[in-house]
Amino acid sequence: MTTGDRKLPIEKLITERMIILGLTPYRLALMCGYKNGNKGQKRLRDLYCGSIDEAKQIIAGLPTALEVSEDVVSQAVEETRRTIDARAAAARAKEDAEWRENFVPHAIVLAEKRVPEPMFVAACFGLRRLLLIEFDLGLGEETFPSQARVGVAAKLHQFGRDGVAACGLPAFGRPLGFIVNYTPDRATHYNLNLEIIEERACCYRLGELELRVRSTEPS
Repeated sequence: MTTGDRKLPIEKLITERMIILGLTPYRLALMCGYKNGNKGQKRLRDLYCGSIDEAKQIIAGLPTALEVSEDVVSQAVEETRRTIDARAAAARAKEDAEWRENFVPHAIVLAEKRVPEPMFVAACFGLRRLLLIEFDLGLGEETFPSQARVGVAAKLHQFGRDGVAACGLPAFGRPLGFIVNYTPDRATHYNLNLEIIEERACCYRLGELELRVRSTEPS
């Protein structure tokens, strides 16, 4: 449950009306159609946290239970959605600002598999260990592509056996090239021969890969 001015509009409406009507959360859950009051209270807490779609039964019963019109409840729900969206946008902006402030040039390996297979192998090693290449910044950015190529070779040796380099990276397969992220707004895609494939106006973030990984998992 949120507190103070962090309360979502739907929670403000419910808690204010509960005080006026002398209702407890358990009683409210029963009035909203829940036979199991404890389960209803859990749904109520979920609603206070912004889980609107999971609390449809609670929401449907609120006009009667709180003695307000359906329009009042609908307005509170819509204001809640807007508040959640605004907070999410603010959180993303803050995260992006912090990421930019702490940005350090680096490279990301591009392999034949953009989505790792098997998935558990990538999860075991971690994407940063598999794909991220750090630079010696003191050597200057003109050396970043060559440092990245050396980094690719080092990773293949790291995952090889008996001193023999592996042919590919675990879960991702054979490296095809890499992207050097020079700044948050400038990156270059190279093949392993250091030939430029593409100039990019934005950084290629490893977090994007993590999102794609999660999106392939069963719900």
